Amino acid sequence: MKELKYTFRYIDHCNMCNADNTQFKVLGKRLNQSHGMFPKTKMGISTTIIKCKICGLIFSNPQPIPDNLQDHYGTPPEEYWKDSYFEIDENYFSGEITWLKQFIEVKTGIKTLDIGAGLGKCMIALTKIGCETYGLEPSEHFYQRAIEKMGIS
Repeated sequence: MKELKYTFRYIDHCNMCNADNTQFKVLGKRLNQSHGMFPKTKMGISTTIIKCKICGLIFSNPQPIPDNLQDHYGTPPEEYWKDSYFEIDENYFSGEITWLKQFIEVKTGIKTLDIGAGLGKCMIALTKIGCETYGLEPSEHFYQRAIEKMGIS
């Protein structure tokens, strides 16, 4: 097995709204690989997934920072997700879009940027409501699958 090297940075204030860690809610744990139904049987880099009670930002804490970026982003999506993840659900990202519409008027042609776009599922949802959507994805594998499997241009 390839040795992965990470540095971990503890987050004591929300990066979005600056709430302190008393406003953090633990949602669960996450491995650096697919962990399936029985995560206790898997070995890997683990972190806690947190949600800020004030603004709703979800993030890992501590945040793993890989020594080599491809240690983190170099895994092909097929090794990470089942085939069903590549299917487009009509309701995907709808909660976030509803939340967004409370704050701004979403007009046809409004520009959006998805940083860490993955397979482009959020980009697809935003395009469907009329946004001009762009994405950045550091993983070459995910970038290619977004084009090949999801039809992202």
